[in-house]
Amino acid sequence: MIKDTRHGQVLRIQMSRYPDFKAPRVVSAYVINELIIDTGPACTVDELADLLKDTDIRLGVNTHHHEDHVGANKFFQDKRGVEIFAHPVAVDRIRERPVLSAPQEDVWGYPIPSEVKPVPDFVQASGLHFQVIYTPGHEKGHICLFERENGWLFSGDAYITSRPVVCRNVEDQWQMVEDLKRMRDLQPAVMFTGPAGLVLDPDMRLTSTIDYLEDLGAEITRLYNKGMEIPQIRQTVFGDESPFAALTLGHFSSLNMVKSFLRQSADSDER
Repeated sequence: MIKDTRHGQVLRIQMSRYPDFKAPRVVSAYVINELIIDTGPACTVDELADLLKDTDIRLGVNTHHHEDHVGANKFFQDKRGVEIFAHPVAVDRIRERPVLSAPQEDVWGYPIPSEVKPVPDFVQASGLHFQVIYTPGHEKGHICLFERENGWLFSGDAYITSRPVVCRNVEDQWQMVEDLKRMRDLQPAVMFTGPAGLVLDPDMRLTSTIDYLEDLGAEITRLYNKGMEIPQIRQTVFGDESPFAALTLGHFSSLNMVKSFLRQSADSDER
């Protein structure tokens, strides 16, 4: 299912298999004239194609390789001749069939592998200039796009919520802090996110998230240095494991959050 809303020159397209369009089962793509940023999941390809059938999209950028951001790549390439770009690390992942858990497949579907090109430092489309910002905390190969003249920051999954309590096991929370600081330093006027829609107060929201993550990481590190075992740290900091962990078969969990903050410690997984 999809629904679209226009915000000046930017068309936001929300996509979900479910009619409630509730996070975390919804993702957004953005169209600015001839440019599409992310192409959504495989489960909404037909609806997206119908919605955009009269547009002049000729250029695409994937913020990263995850299945809910690249699902319509193959359609746009084969049927519309769209040239799509991604970070070099993501290029290799996008051309491969992903390994998905049953919940991932159920929510998003399997994307058809596609051949995309390494993104340059700047993307130009319809007289607009988008700076590519490398933000690898969420995923190696993740990028944001910043259009300075309008203050638009297209942030993919670099920002999801101001107080995250779960994450994936490959995320680097300390790098996320650095990514968020870099995004804040750009002084965006509005942030167009993948899962959270439009953020109209990006400075306040980014600062709040940075402060939260820094405090959380300091507390987790303090408990670890006292000799506390990782499962006990999770219980102390977050309480019982998030129900989202069971729903995603552990793909997202509070335990992953603790391990992510401690990943720099060589023996952190041994306790």
